Amino acid sequence: MIPSVTEYSAANQISGAEMTGSGLSRQSEVVALARNRVKSSRLKIAPSLSLNAFYGANYYSNDFNPGNGDLWHGNSFVAMSLKVPLTQAFSTSRETARLKLQEQIETENLQDMQNLKSKELNDGRNRLSISVQEYEMLRQNYELGKENLNAFRARLDRTYIQEKDYLEEQVRCRNSYQRFLQAAYNVFINTIDLQKMKAE
Repeated sequence: MIPSVTEYSAANQISGAEMTGSGLSRQSEVVALARNRVKSSRLKIAPSLSLNAFYGANYYSNDFNPGNGDLWHGNSFVAMSLKVPLTQAFSTSRETARLKLQEQIETENLQDMQNLKSKELNDGRNRLSISVQEYEMLRQNYELGKENLNAFRARLDRTYIQEKDYLEEQVRCRNSYQRFLQAAYNVFINTIDLQKMKAE
């Protein structure tokens, strides 16, 4: 008996989570880079707070006598500064808007690539499903054709039919077998194509 491919087909279904091709990965990295540029541009106009400190002492004497504590005078300080880039905000806002637009373009490109990949995978699954159904139908037809040919042979042996009728049935069975082999080949090719799409 010729094996069925229904179970094999079910095992080869591809989920949307496996749709991680090299092109999609690259485009995802481009989108992440564009987002980081937008964040970096926004940080340019943010106020910055800095804190500086110094702790130390200076020695005041022409004679070198480091052990004399009266000649050392402390000179420590803590300074805090706040920088607000008011004028830079105008030029940076234009840059931020341009980078935001670039981010949107790259995000839409990624979405288009994902949609295209999803469509290709769905088309591949549909082709495989149709070829599996055709394979099953032609497999059953071929098995029925073999049974009919055996029945024709038995009838020919008992001289119930003429030999030309048996030969005609033999040709039909051979044609059915060729169609069945073509269907099996189609299942194989569509499975390989689907695996290639999965790996891309």
